[in-house]
Amino acid sequence: MIDQPELGNRLLSLRKEKGMTQHELREKSHVSVRTIQRIETGSVMPRASTLKILIDALGDTNQEWFTANSSKGIMERAKEFLLIDPDDNLLRRSILYAGIAGVVFLLMSLLDLGMGFLSDAYKENASIGMSVTLKVFMIISFFWFTRGFLALAKLFENKLLQTSSYLYMVVFAFVMILEIIALLFFPDYESVLSLVNSFSVIAIGSIAVIFGIGLIRLQDGLGRVSRIAGKIEIVYGVSYMSLILSFVGVILLFPMIVIEIVLLFKADELFKE
Repeated sequence: MIDQPELGNRLLSLRKEKGMTQHELREKSHVSVRTIQRIETGSVMPRASTLKILIDALGDTNQEWFTANSSKGIMERAKEFLLIDPDDNLLRRSILYAGIAGVVFLLMSLLDLGMGFLSDAYKENASIGMSVTLKVFMIISFFWFTRGFLALAKLFENKLLQTSSYLYMVVFAFVMILEIIALLFFPDYESVLSLVNSFSVIAIGSIAVIFGIGLIRLQDGLGRVSRIAGKIEIVYGVSYMSLILSFVGVILLFPMIVIEIVLLFKADELFKE
């Protein structure tokens, strides 16, 4: 596609040439006025699908919009995944995908916990290959799950939730990768895993508290579900950091994930209205 700010300038010129206001373009394209404004000012690079919707609504069939830089580079794809300068349509789609990823992450987490209990009960460790594969799927699903809250943070301009979502992604991936390295390269991996767990208790517990406060701040837009999810996340974070109350964190983990999945699907329905 044509790069910004040229793309925005051309879209603005075309809209004025057609004698159409931003609100009229919104009515024809169903793309929000905020997104149209950000594209025209060059502050965001739209997805190809969003741009096509806009130029079709403006009645332009010129394919030159898509000829330049048609292939995305790694950095552009990374920015899109991390929702850096996204358009509103991408944010809304991300919420639905995150809800689905949350269900996958919940199932992977239950399987991981079940394997741990079986190993303790029968004093026999699960296959390393199976454990590594499971952790890889947990990283991927967690990234997509947390991406939904990042989208909510962008839509509601919630900086606390945005920051804690990025931190959650980085720290969770870091912990999981350390566990994978321990499983693959350390014969006495259980002692290494205990060190990794010591780090994760403090890091993830702290982030959970901040993340929970961010969720509570969504209550004006998403109601009681976000407030409940936020409070549970805070209690989970505090108990997870405490050796005495760590069992409370384990008990709360899965109900917390379920409520956060419900929150994402509720947000998806809200933005469809």
